[in-house]
Amino acid sequence: HCMPDRIGHGVRSIEDPVLVAHLAEKEIPLEVSPVSNVATGVYRSLSEHPFRVLRDAGVTVTLNSDDPPMFGAWLADVYRWAGETWDYDDDTQAEIARTGVRASFADDELKSEILEGIDTWLAEPGGT
Repeated sequence: HCMPDRIGHGVRSIEDPVLVAHLAEKEIPLEVSPVSNVATGVYRSLSEHPFRVLRDAGVTVTLNSDDPPMFGAWLADVYRWAGETWDYDDDTQAEIARTGVRASFADDELKSEILEGIDTWLAEPGGT
């Protein structure tokens, strides 16, 4: 059996409830790029994208920009659109960012630095 460290994209997993449960149980992160998924026609709009449904099902999902120059969306744009589309507040956005850091292949020292930066951002008046 293959046990990946993470899966790039993986959004079509939403079509198989058994697979979604497996991804959640095994904590296999999905690197999700909603903007490129819409731009390439996988989904018609961000509101139809399953990011929120996957996250609500307990799947470890990370927000990614894929190829910013090609799709015209940098990571900050993706987080802003996700917040607007799925009504995520700053606390939720910060937790999604933390999930991305934890799922990354960065070393523990760098992960700690980035996680501290997220906490600092969240503690600032006005968050964003």
